Amino acid sequence: MNRLSLFAVLAIVVVSCQSKEDEKEKAMNYPETQKVDTVDKYFETEVPDPYRWLEDDTSEETAGWVKAQNDVTFAY
Repeated sequence: MNRLSLFAVLAIVVVSCQSKEDEKEKAMNYPETQKVDTVDKYFETEVPDPYRWLEDDTSEETAGWVKAQNDVTFAY
């Protein structure tokens, strides 16, 4: 009987934790991140780098993206 009770309690805890995580995920609406067509070539191998524009930490675009991300995460 003790094992059954322990199993029931654990199942309730797992289910309640899962529903709280689902609520958090639903509440967080991340901003769209722009992708660009940048490709580097290293020894005949092409390597795409769609987020290269974020490397320019002094650009207004990057600052806007960081602000939008912070608006979501700081509220969390």
